Amino acid sequence: MQSLQNGSKSAQNSQGSIFANNVEYTSVGGEIAYYITKKLGISLSYASAISDRIIYASPSLSGGIFIDIK
Repeated sequence: MQSLQNGSKSAQNSQGSIFANNVEYTSVGGEIAYYITKKLGISLSYASAISDRIIYASPSLSGGIFIDIK
């Protein structure tokens, strides 16, 4: 995601937020899924920003249980 440099608000002032103008980041992530049975499984995913500007980007880790209903 690349900023259009069209705003004056940023996360560095008191009015900025994650949705402020001029925020840039590049994120990469992956997910793995493992079937425990033919229909039931678990998943684990990880994502992190590899470059950022005017944003604090912490890694994201998530997991879950899924049911295959096809």
